[in-house]
Amino acid sequence: MSVAITGAGESTSWLQQKSNVARIFSEFVQQDDELSDEWGLLSANVLCAAPVYERFAGFLVHTYLIPKGVKNAGFPLACQSVLNYIGSLLNRAASRFKTPGCALFISEFFFCLDLKSGSEAAKWLQKLKRKVIRITFERDTKAGAQLDNSESAHRTAPLTRCP
Repeated sequence: MSVAITGAGESTSWLQQKSNVARIFSEFVQQDDELSDEWGLLSANVLCAAPVYERFAGFLVHTYLIPKGVKNAGFPLACQSVLNYIGSLLNRAASRFKTPGCALFISEFFFCLDLKSGSEAAKWLQKLKRKVIRITFERDTKAGAQLDNSESAHRTAPLTRCP
C-alpha cells in the first residue's frame, strides 16, 4: 500500500492556525454588517474581493483580543500574527475557489498570494500589509510596548524598530 504525500500542511501548528483563522473569521462575520453567512455559504464574489480582507484586517488590528486561557489573553494580536491570519484566510479562500473552471476574475484575485507577482491584486495585498505594519507599530508604541530588546553601548534606552 502506498501513501500519498501532498503539499498541504499537516503539522499540528499549521492545523491549529487554520482552526484559529476559522474561529476568528466566524467572530468577524458576527459583527460585520455586510456578511451574514457561514464560511461554506459565502459566495466567490464575497470571498474574492479585497474589501472583505480589508475589513477583516481592521477587525484583527482594532477589535479582536486574544481570548482567555491563552498566552497574552486580553491583548491585541501582534503584527506578524495579523499578517499570518490575513494570509491564512486568503489561502483558505484560494483553496476553495482557485480551481479549474472558476471565473477568470477569481483566479486573478489570488495572484495576490504570489510574492513575485506584479498584478494589481499583489500590489493591493502588499499595500494592505504595509498599512497593518504601520498601524500595529503605532498602536503598540502608544501602548508603551518595547518592540526591540537591542541595546547600544552608547545608549541607555532600548532601541525600537519597525517589525
